Amino acid sequence: MQCTRAFRRHRCPRRASVAVEIQSEQNPSAASGLPIEGEQENVDLTWGASRPGSGHDVPLGRLLRSLMLALALAPLVAGAAELPGLAVLPFELIDEQHELAPAHEEYARLPVIAQQLSDGLRSNGLYRVLDTTPVRPMIDDLAARQNLRDCNGCELEIGKALGADRVLVGWVQKVSNLILNINVRIEDVSSGATVLQKSVDIRGNTDDSWRRGVDALVRDMVEKGQRGR
Repeated sequence: MQCTRAFRRHRCPRRASVAVEIQSEQNPSAASGLPIEGEQENVDLTWGASRPGSGHDVPLGRLLRSLMLALALAPLVAGAAELPGLAVLPFELIDEQHELAPAHEEYARLPVIAQQLSDGLRSNGLYRVLDTTPVRPMIDDLAARQNLRDCNGCELEIGKALGADRVLVGWVQKVSNLILNINVRIEDVSSGATVLQKSVDIRGNTDDSWRRGVDALVRDMVEKGQRGR
């Protein structure tokens, strides 16, 4: 029966609105033959207002809402569990201006951008970034004797000791105070194969320029669908 103004108050129940927005993107495999990327799904749930005083907003309604929310979030939780575990090793510096303008503050920036990169990879769902504290003595010992970016596979041994699936080696090359580049190489721990290598040029040798460079690296990975490489 159609609701009219006369009957609306007593005979036409209000309905709670439910808005569900699901965006899904399937990333194709790269031309290089790397494995197909996993599916990334973002779910946004917006619940309508309850019906105070209607007598129908009983605990069962709250239970149904909780159940629907849990079902909606399940793919996100499962996707995070399936991401490869990544060990991010300390960044290193190649100082090509050592004789003219030896690096000082650059060394202090290295751990800052390593943490920024780890946070960006984690928050964007690109990798399951692991805590390297348990293997810190091993990292410090190896880094004191050689460059981690070129140590004949010692970075893989660190990854194996941590139980990681992937290991990331990073370095900053200082060509001059105006020209620098930030580089990352991600390797598969079991095979030693390089699965992803990226570099970004930055102009200016400041905290802000380094931060923007790392942001550009993460943004490029997101835009190219390089999740879980």
